[in-house]
Amino acid sequence: MKKIVIISAVWCHACLTMRKRNKALKDKYSDWTWVDYDLDLDDEIVEPLKIGKLIPVYIIYENNIEVKRIAGEMNLDVLERELTNV
Repeated sequence: MKKIVIISAVWCHACLTMRKRNKALKDKYSDWTWVDYDLDLDDEIVEPLKIGKLIPVYIIYENNIEVKRIAGEMNLDVLERELTNV
């Protein structure tokens, strides 16, 4: 089973831009588990994940094992390709 963890922040312009793209992919891949965390509000959860300075961050898990991380703003096609080519 695939799980996507998205870490973003309300003050992050790129994160706000990516929300619509995230929504489109969440609708298309509704069989995946999607979890959203706020960098500031969920710091106890986010801190151990060692997120760098570039957000949003997408952490892809397969069978509860981290298999890939991607970060930053990207167009929908690139994001979808990154999430599905694991």
